[in-house]
Amino acid sequence: MRTLLIASAALAAIASSPASADDIPCPTKITPELVTALGEPVGWLGAGQTVHAPAGLTMIGQPVSYVLAVHAGSDAAAPITQLDYRLQGLNRPYGQRYAVDLRKAFDKGFSGSSCASGNASCLVDYKTNAAGDFSGAELSEGDITIPKDAHGDGLAPVKADYKLDGADPVFLVCHYQAPK
Repeated sequence: MRTLLIASAALAAIASSPASADDIPCPTKITPELVTALGEPVGWLGAGQTVHAPAGLTMIGQPVSYVLAVHAGSDAAAPITQLDYRLQGLNRPYGQRYAVDLRKAFDKGFSGSSCASGNASCLVDYKTNAAGDFSGAELSEGDITIPKDAHGDGLAPVKADYKLDGADPVFLVCHYQAPK
């Protein structure tokens, strides 16, 4: 349990580290420390997509129930190019915008975002210098795919989100420069 708390604290510290001059909610770089802080996968979805359940993590002021890590290749050891943070209990009914408070939190966390104003999308892109650097973020329904060979003890919440009726789960998606 102590190791889990230390890893959660490390992930929270990494997630709140500043990016250049801007203070952003996403980790600014995929590092070995970040990968360790995510913890061992609790599930495996499609090729190169793992599920993690770091305890006590919050993103843009919301608790996170699980994280989907999308890897550059089909192997879970391949570099991570995307982290999808499932904002616990938040769903967006089909055809509706995200809640105003959530859009404002997104704008506060990411310079250049106009999600809370009349902008139809909640997406920002940034220039990157190297593989693993933070390159953008969005509010999204996440990248949930559940093929027949998906497995792991931690898939129940992902499967529940996949089967939502009339709504999409809400994720903060952090994008990273893929290796060349």
